[in-house]
Amino acid sequence: MSFGFSSVGFDTFNILGLQPVFKFLSKAEDGDQTNGNVNAKYNYSDGGLGLTKFKITAPDNHFLVLYRMIVTVRDGGSFDSGSYGNGITLTNGIKFYVKDDTHQDDRIITTTPILTNPDWGIYCYDTVLSNYGSGDEQLSVRWTFAKGGRPVILDGDKNEEVGLILNDDFSGLKGHYFNMQGLLYPKSDS
Repeated sequence: MSFGFSSVGFDTFNILGLQPVFKFLSKAEDGDQTNGNVNAKYNYSDGGLGLTKFKITAPDNHFLVLYRMIVTVRDGGSFDSGSYGNGITLTNGIKFYVKDDTHQDDRIITTTPILTNPDWGIYCYDTVLSNYGSGDEQLSVRWTFAKGGRPVILDGDKNEEVGLILNDDFSGLKGHYFNMQGLLYPKSDS
């Protein structure tokens, strides 16, 4: 029985030297994927930890091609249309940025920050609010960069990074994750 991983599946990636990437944005400089570094459910306001970036970079001598980001927001109670999660007011909002060696400042891609649950729909067509009976609700968002024109491509030799800037209090959430998916391409030696 085949599950879609035939001889032209993951084995082909190995032959070509490609590696599938399923990695959370991380606030750690070293890309540490432990829960405290990938779960963005803390107070990043000026009265808390302060402005915090959750990001991903490509390793040296590689291109990281990101096709999509899966956002998961989990909270108790019912999600509100005028706030984030269940009743969280964001002042600064979530901002998506790119950065490289040629720009000293972050280039903000989201001209309108994400301030409320429905704001994800400004940039992402696929948003789903799930209720599993009693307990927490979960907002799942799929932002497919490739469908917006092209994937996000990071060059590890140029210190390029992409990520989200958080500068609000998210401590009321139960879970807040940003999973990046794509392929890691080694650069040619020639």
